[in-house]
This record gives sequence, structure tokens and C-alpha cells, in this order.
Amino acid sequence: MGAYWTKSLRPNIAATPARPKAWREIPDAAEFARERLDFQPDEKQTLVLRGGRRGIVNCTRQWGKSTVTAAKAVHRGYCEAGSLTLVVSPSARQSGEFIRKAKNFVGRLGIRPRGDGDNNLSIAFPNGSRIVGLPGNEATTRGFTADLILIDEASRVPDELYLRCGPRWRRAMETCG
Repeated sequence: MGAYWTKSLRPNIAATPARPKAWREIPDAAEFARERLDFQPDEKQTLVLRGGRRGIVNCTRQWGKSTVTAAKAVHRGYCEAGSLTLVVSPSARQSGEFIRKAKNFVGRLGIRPRGDGDNNLSIAFPNGSRIVGLPGNEATTRGFTADLILIDEASRVPDELYLRCGPRWRRAMETCG
């Protein structure tokens, strides 16, 4: 996984028809992953889920970077009504793989995963939140005001993306290795 940027998580959980009656607010992303997504993060993955303003995940291959950050993105989308999470990867194919992982988690919430109608690689939540996957070039990332930005394989994304992205992106930037 590459980089991720985020605002502080402010629980803003709207009641929706997709939420079961037994639903309760879980603002902690690690607890949410365990209880709602049936994902059991290890100690280091728990740190990523609870990460603050900025972070870098630099670890071995197949450690679960994309899986843990997909869980983080789904937590944000589910708990922060109207939020936008962007997933930027070196290619559309890689962003598509991330979206596929996130859709699997969304399905575990009892929500039928669907796109947002505007972006080929996207997930729309009943509360108005979205996760959008983009190839990592500066031209395709313009025009978005995101609450959480995940950069998959950040070392493979062109430096121009970081240098030319807007000030809101830079303020919200966090990096995963």
C-alpha cells in the first residue's frame, strides 16, 4: 500500500435503511474491522487502522497492506456520511484490485456494493459516502476534495502527483509503504 491522507475521524453516522436494528456506532476502526468486517488485524495492522494524520507502511510483500487499508476506507465510508475516499495506484488495474477488496468488506456489512454512477472504479454507500479508485497520474486526480486518500504502491506513483496535488490533499496526506 502506498500513502494515505485523512482528516480526523469525526463520527457522523446517519441512520440508513441498510443498517440493521442491532447496529451500534463503532468509531474505532480496528474494532469495526473485527466486529463488522470479520477481519482480524494483527498488532501492526491495528496501528494502521487507528493511524493519525500521516503514516507510512513499509513492510514485506503480502503483509496485508491493501487489505488493512481497504478496511480503513470502508470504515470511513460507513461511519462518515458524505465522505470521499480516494485510492490512487500506479495503474487503474491496481486501483481496481483495491476496490474489489473494499467491495468484499462492504458486502459483509449487508450492503450490496454498487458504483457511484460517475466513476468506473467506485463504491457508493447508502449514507452518501464514496470510495473512488484512480490511476496515479496528476491529470486523473484533479477535481476531487477527499477526506481520506490512500496511495497504493506510493513509490511507483510519479512525484508530480504529490507536487501538483492541491493544498487540501497535502494537508490531509498520510503515506502507507
